[in-house]
Formats: sequence, structure tokens, C-alpha cells
Amino acid sequence: MKLSMWILADRLSHDVSRLDINDGSATISGTRFFSEKLSRFAPEYVYVGKGSDMFTDPDYNNMVILVHGYDLMFIEDQSVETVLNDVLAAFEFYNSWEASLWAASAHSDPIQHMVDLSKGVMPAPIGIADSAGRAVAWTKCEDTHSQDEGWRYFIENGIVPTSYTSARIRDVRGNLLRDWSAAPQIYQMDGRTCIGAQIMSGGEYVAAFYMQEYEKRFTPGDVQLAEVFCGVLSRLASMQSVSSEIKSGAAMISALLDGAEPDERVCARLDELIPGESPYQLVLIHSVTASTNIVRKSTLLETVKQAGVDSVSLIYGDDIVSVARETEAEAFLETLKRHVNLSHYVAGVSMPFHDWGKVLSRYRQAGFAIEQAAGGAGMFFYRDFAFEHLLAGIDGHGRELELTHPALDTLMAYDKKNGTELYKTLERYLTNERNMVRTAQELCIHRNSMKYRIRRIKERINCNLDDPEERLYLLLSYRLT
Repeated sequence: MKLSMWILADRLSHDVSRLDINDGSATISGTRFFSEKLSRFAPEYVYVGKGSDMFTDPDYNNMVILVHGYDLMFIEDQSVETVLNDVLAAFEFYNSWEASLWAASAHSDPIQHMVDLSKGVMPAPIGIADSAGRAVAWTKCEDTHSQDEGWRYFIENGIVPTSYTSARIRDVRGNLLRDWSAAPQIYQMDGRTCIGAQIMSGGEYVAAFYMQEYEKRFTPGDVQLAEVFCGVLSRLASMQSVSSEIKSGAAMISALLDGAEPDERVCARLDELIPGESPYQLVLIHSVTASTNIVRKSTLLETVKQAGVDSVSLIYGDDIVSVARETEAEAFLETLKRHVNLSHYVAGVSMPFHDWGKVLSRYRQAGFAIEQAAGGAGMFFYRDFAFEHLLAGIDGHGRELELTHPALDTLMAYDKKNGTELYKTLERYLTNERNMVRTAQELCIHRNSMKYRIRRIKERINCNLDDPEERLYLLLSYRLT
């Protein structure tokens, strides 16, 4: 990770005698010896040298000076070699910490593990809460900050106290703010000093980071370290492979599409993201005119997100998946028609669902609707192809020999031998819900002839047509043949 003079000063604080920081940007990735031959200072290095090599004033003769841009750090009574080794050790310390944060994704409790790893790096109480204010992780310690009633409430009750959520928020200049920003900053909250940030993932607020000032005053270096921590935390929230309490909605939906079973927390979180009564509907959008690339997919995703409807949308493979409430689906689809050129895309719309465990099946439904487009563009609803999907899951052999009602073979054989139309007559009779008049009209025969045919059918197939299950079996058998 890149360091700043603020971070180095905090790490070397016992030896620093004077600090003159005008910039303090975190751009340092290495160190170099100062030399009079240097024509310029590269922004990626901190330069270490003897005070006597940089200044003619004899007061600097016993000092080692670190230079980064317009920033200076002065260290007394130390050799250049000792200071250089301390700086190199600082690089190793912070780089190891950042690497361990990324490695925490494999831990059983990754966010708490990140906080535990940071205890010696950011010496202040850290708390992480999800978007509903529930405690996710916090600094484990004995009684170092037990005096703060709000912090104690957070730990003991597992939720952010109202004394925090209702506090007035001011920046370091005293300006009153509405809320924290996504980037960590130092805030004053009714007399408490903290570093706070909203953790965002895929444009979605998923958690809050809070670090409370304790024992030493915060410096810009503490903010920069918080930026590293929050950057990893934000990325962690988007990783579907991580069992995390602050996953983004997109990551949770993606995991469900990959076959994960939703737990109670995932269901509650998704319900929060798409407020209102279920059922939900899934829309799958696929390009039909050009090969997909990340720019095309990202642009389409942002367009979909601007639909003005509460939904969870994400890139999944080569496609865009969106889930919205059924009551909002019509408005969502109308927005798609206005803002997405459907001559370039095809959209499949699933059947409604209540259970988040059904997301994968609804994705398959939307995909099947798209397949029925046969390469064409436009919008297709699975409800129009549900029976075709059922048939697609049954091979031809099974349709003919294993699943169809034997009465159909009996009628087909009789018709072939006698030149009758009993097979067709029964199909229309059942389709018309046993309405004799309507069926006779469709077949262009007299009502008495219709009665005669039904009587002959009943004699040959020995079926109880008053039984609804028997009728359903016969109708399904007609569709399967």
C-alpha cells in the first residue's frame, strides 16, 4: 500500500522531533537516499538524508530528515541507517497489514477478523454496522473505552444507539452535515470525535464504518488507514464467495443464481432492498446484435438502475439480471422500453415468486422465454411459454410411451380402423370443459351426434370423465403427444 508522511510520522512518533507537513498525500511506495545531485523529488518516494546535506544551518547537523514533496520530518539523535531501517520496517508493517485484510475473505468471520487485525494498526475502537444499524464487528478489548455510554450500548445490545444516529454531524471546520460520506473523514458528533464512512458496494449502501477517537488525537494518517480498511471492506461486500453480513444485493442475488441457499439474513436484506409486499419478478436482458463486453454491460446496467423502481440489478455472465416487485414490474418494463433499444436486446420475464430460494428457477424461466425469441429482439414473458418449457423437459420417447394416458392410443387405433374422429372429439370436449353445445359447433356436427360420440368414447376407454384428475391427465396427455 502507499504511505504518507502522516502515516510514517504516526509509526515513528517516538523519534520524530518536528513535523512540517503541507501536503501529506499517500503516494509513497518506496524510499531513496537524499543526494545533492538530485534534480527532482519523485512523488512515489520518501527521501532520507543527513540534515547537514540539506541545510547549512548547524542546528540540523544532528538530525536525519525525511522529505516527500513539500513535506518534511525531522528526527534527532538517530543515524541515517537506523531511520532508513525504521522506514523500511514501516513499509513492511503496513503492506503486511493490507495483505492480511484481503486474506481475511477466507476467514469464517471475515469482517470481525479484519477488525481484529487492525487493532495494532489503528489504535482506536472500531465498529462496523450493517445498513439496518445492527452490529457486525467491533474492537474486542477490556475496558479501554467503557466510559462512552454509546459505545457500550453498541457492544452490549448489538445495534447502533440513537445517541449516535440522532447526533449532529460536523466536519473538522465545524460545518453542519446531513450524513457521512463514502470516503472516511473526521467528524464531530455532539462532542465525540470519530472517523466515519458509508460503505458502498455497486452503488448500494451496505454498512457503516466507525472509529472513535481515544487516547490520541486523530491525524490525516488515521483517515488514510481507514480508507485502506474501507476499500477492502467495500470490495469484500461485493464478493459472492464470502459469507458476509454486509454483502451487496447484487452479490447475494448472484450467489443465489449460482445455487446458494438463502438464509434468514439474506432474505431479510433483500426484502429491505426491494421494500413492499412480494411477489417479485425477475427480468433477464440479453444482447442480440453485438458481442458483449464490460463497457456495454456496465452501460446497460447503469441504464437499468435509472429505471426509478426499487430493484436489485447486476451483471451476471453476459447478461443483466433485475429483480423488482411484481406490482412495479410493469412500470419497470415500460422504462426499459423507453431507455433501452429493444431492437438490440431481448428481455425475458419470469413468473412471480415469493420465496428467494426460487430466484434460480425464475432465472431459468426468463432464459427459456428468451430462447423462444429464436434470436429475435423484444420482450417475452415466460407465462406464454410455460407449457412448452414443461414439454422441453420430457424427451420424445417419454412423451409417447411413459407419460401419456393409454386411452389416447385406444382412440387413435379405433379411428384408424373405423374412419371415425373420436380422438379429436374427446380433445375438444375436454378443452371446452365438457360443453356439448360448444364442442358440437366447433366440430360442425349435430348435438345428438355429439352425444353419440361421447357415449362411444366412454365405452372404449373406460374412463371416469367426471373425475377432475382423470380429465387433467387426459388433457396433459394430449399436449404431450
